[in-house]
Amino acid sequence: MGPSTASQLTPGSEDVSFGRECTGEKAGQDSYSRKRESQKSSAGQNLRSPRRTQPSATERKDPTRDPRAPGPLDNWLSAGSHIFDFHFNLPPKLPSTFVSKIGHVFYFVQASCMGREHVLGKKRVYLLVQGISSLPGETLFQNPLRVDAEKKVSYNCCSTGTIHLQIQMEKNIFTPGERVVFTTEITNRTSKCIKTVIFALYARVQYEGFTPSAERRLRMDSSELLRQEANTQITPFDTTKIVSTFNLPLVLSVNDSMQDGEIMHTRYELVITMHLPWSLSSIKANVPIIITSTSVGSAQSLGARGESEPGNQDPQN
Repeated sequence: MGPSTASQLTPGSEDVSFGRECTGEKAGQDSYSRKRESQKSSAGQNLRSPRRTQPSATERKDPTRDPRAPGPLDNWLSAGSHIFDFHFNLPPKLPSTFVSKIGHVFYFVQASCMGREHVLGKKRVYLLVQGISSLPGETLFQNPLRVDAEKKVSYNCCSTGTIHLQIQMEKNIFTPGERVVFTTEITNRTSKCIKTVIFALYARVQYEGFTPSAERRLRMDSSELLRQEANTQITPFDTTKIVSTFNLPLVLSVNDSMQDGEIMHTRYELVITMHLPWSLSSIKANVPIIITSTSVGSAQSLGARGESEPGNQDPQN
């Protein structure tokens, strides 16, 4: 079974479907024909044909099969290709597919072809699943966001100045795959030129666990999801505006409400950084980002990922 095409499915109203194709060997068909001929020969030697008993669970006839069609009448596959379709609904609440240095969450669909005593074939395909948000819908208000940061720097031994950062966004609540647009205004009150501004999106994941002696432990892990660099000439004693855009990954863990008993809590930050090599310092501004699902109360499957276990997700630019 090859990788399926990417499709979005909502539990409760839609389902995941996949096909399994099995190919029988001609030797298996020849063996079946010899067995049937042997049965006919044995029946001809008796005066009375043996009475046929009820078929077992593995020998029941397929009710959808045309009895006039050639081939066996039970569910044993003849030589050739056979396709079987399966459908099932995703559970109403699932965590997102997630990979980090500490742990991971992944999903797969597995199909097996069985004989009487042996597994004849097995295939596994991993899926990308987007989880749902546990944040109440009434708390998600889309208001413009503004973040300011200012730093006083020294340079050339006795010179000083200030650099002011201001980040403006129309909103800070997004869904996976959505486009993010923000404006950075930089006021350079120094006699030096600033050439590079770095924008990066970080996922901050807090893990909660317990030691063998039932002591509670917390651990924070950060991973960079997106990164952009803007090469520009920010002249001395001038103000420059930079408009930046990027697309979020299609699958992201959603922000949660920090409920007790959860082993993972995820939050996101957009970090704008300017390194000032002539002063051996830097200035940063952190913008909180909220990731929520498209529709609260549902999860989505985003198609096949591959045969092997999912590895670390590469950052997208």
